[in-house]
Amino acid sequence: MTESEREALLEVHIPYRMTAVDGMRWACRYLIENDADGQIGLRRGGVELFTSETVRIFTNPVIEMGAVSCRVLLEFLGLRLDQTATPPVMRGVPTRMGDDIGIEDFGLPRVTLDDLDAVSLEIPGWGRQVCAETVYISNKAIAHLTRAPVDLEALPQLSDCGLATLRLMERHVYGALGRRLANYRLWPNSTSRPA
Repeated sequence: MTESEREALLEVHIPYRMTAVDGMRWACRYLIENDADGQIGLRRGGVELFTSETVRIFTNPVIEMGAVSCRVLLEFLGLRLDQTATPPVMRGVPTRMGDDIGIEDFGLPRVTLDDLDAVSLEIPGWGRQVCAETVYISNKAIAHLTRAPVDLEALPQLSDCGLATLRLMERHVYGALGRRLANYRLWPNSTSRPA
């Protein structure tokens, strides 16, 4: 990989995925705190482009892209879902395909399950569990039509995996390289309804 390719990954491609994960966290929090009913619209330059009777027309694709981006970033870091286990669990990536890009392409060591535990919430093993659930959802409920759609009960786990993924990227990529972190936090912090 060339230096310009590495720079493009660090400045454009990886922050794009991190923004998607941050957006997923916002959408999950929004749906947890508010009901999905109520009109939502998209305007540009004062022109209404569309309206819908549910916010899910907007939040669902944001959540789906964030879940897939969690999978992409976790695999980049060196963690993947082992679906042969029951239930599926997170494991280290055993080998990379020839065209895969991983953290080791930046001269950094792969992230371990212990690293995932270190950035997770206070509950031991929680990061492993929520990331396994999130990657499973991205593989099954998002990539295929199934009888297991993403439901409200999964939103806290998706959000927590997103937080763990972002913390891993911040510490084990940007922090380890001594690099300024690209501004990926573009979503609103507040999910309360306007007065």
